[in-house]
Amino acid sequence: MKKKYLFFLLVFILLGCNKRDHKVSWNGHYILPISIDTINAAKILGVDHLTLSNDETHCIYNNNFEFLQLEQSDLLPNLNFNWRDTLEIPSLIHGIAFPPGFEIPISYNENEVFNLGDVQIKEINFNSLKLKYTIKSNINGQLYLILKIPTAQDNLGIEFTDTIQIPSSNGVLQTFEGSIYLDNYLFDLSKNNSSFNNISTSIRFGFSSNNTQNILFNNEDFLSINLNLEELDINSVYGYLGNKKISDTSEFEILATENFSSSSITIEDPELNVIIENGVGVDAQIKINEVLFKKDQASFSLQHPIIGQTINLSRAVEVAGQYQYGNAEINFTNQNSNLKEIISLFPEKIDLKYELETNPLGNHSAFNDFYKSPHSISINSDLKIPLKFNLNHFKYSDTISFNIIENIQPNHAIIGIKIENEFPINCCLSVKFLNGDSLLIDSNCIASASVDSSGLLIQSNLSNMEIHLDSATTNYLINEKKFIFEMIFNSADNSLNFPVLDFQNLYYKIDLELNTEIEIN
Repeated sequence: MKKKYLFFLLVFILLGCNKRDHKVSWNGHYILPISIDTINAAKILGVDHLTLSNDETHCIYNNNFEFLQLEQSDLLPNLNFNWRDTLEIPSLIHGIAFPPGFEIPISYNENEVFNLGDVQIKEINFNSLKLKYTIKSNINGQLYLILKIPTAQDNLGIEFTDTIQIPSSNGVLQTFEGSIYLDNYLFDLSKNNSSFNNISTSIRFGFSSNNTQNILFNNEDFLSINLNLEELDINSVYGYLGNKKISDTSEFEILATENFSSSSITIEDPELNVIIENGVGVDAQIKINEVLFKKDQASFSLQHPIIGQTINLSRAVEVAGQYQYGNAEINFTNQNSNLKEIISLFPEKIDLKYELETNPLGNHSAFNDFYKSPHSISINSDLKIPLKFNLNHFKYSDTISFNIIENIQPNHAIIGIKIENEFPINCCLSVKFLNGDSLLIDSNCIASASVDSSGLLIQSNLSNMEIHLDSATTNYLINEKKFIFEMIFNSADNSLNFPVLDFQNLYYKIDLELNTEIEIN
């Protein structure tokens, strides 16, 4: 009997199993974390850190940047040391059979004077260089060539000498190339102070002991060598370094202002120091024609008595192993310039237009100029902005992006914002979409924190804010997956400049609360 019941039960179950042809859905209530962050003065200004003032009452934005650093190629001409020597074989030795290992008793001495413009070099010291040689020969036999540069000495005072092996040309003119690498060689280009820009060589040649038979010369035999100094890593140069004129514009980014703007801001006593350093043994003159600050498409010229005036730079000197630069410094302050008005606009970039001339009086030092690596001529700047502000509608904005699960149909949503303000300034919040549409925030402002006379925190202010979204707005937000979050700061007291300290922060946390219907096919 039990078997019959089980049979009929199984039949009823199978007859009742039909394929589901509808979706499964259910309502849900979710709170999704969107963003959490800490905002401080360093983050607003786009810098890694701020320094503390000497009296520890406020922070200082300090930016050091380099406008100019002359390269070796800016100070020295193109040193093209390339010369050729043809070794003429005397006719009196034609027809003489020379045995293997025999050296021709003739020295081929050459003195090459190089045209370096108005530069006249007495001495040049190389950290390293490459001596490239190109030899042409049609001599039927293996040769060796002894190359000497009497005025090139290593750090032990030993003159340069090297032997180059030349394969047999078998009577056909052929070219043979090679390189010799030299380290720490000093070249005397003055011939013992009698001239300048000279390199002397002495060459002898002979027959390799590898030859198996005697060598005969005839009037068709030819031998020449081309020498070229390459890959010059110069340590120092002495002589007259010539008259150079350089005119250029250098640009530097000082503030990353893409995330903030302000209707007006008052700043206490900013300073800009321009330091010009001459590390080369030449007299120089520099003229700063313009210092231009840029913000968006606007430009603002810095006014100062030194603009457009010639500044004399004394040469560097080296005494008893001590290197001393020739320096000049220009200080821009509220008292001598319009720097405060310009910095209050929070410019993004600074341009410096300058003219530089070396040896304006010519060979004034009587061939005692010098260049010594890595010393150069440079222009550096130091911008200091004390963070003691009075703000009006200072806006900091950020684009918040988030991810969310698919296949949800929100009925409505709430953006919840929790904020804690430790700044001694008021803060109001604004949220809008990328198309510019703003969202209404209930009670969107938070008062400034309570601080003592030194700016130390007494009591922060806390606030919870909500933005209620209808179904259409919620769906638009979920599709975009991003929105713009703005904080607008205003001074609590317009008559006072408040100090900013590195431990003052504004904390916020943003959540998205969704009432949704989720479907599964």
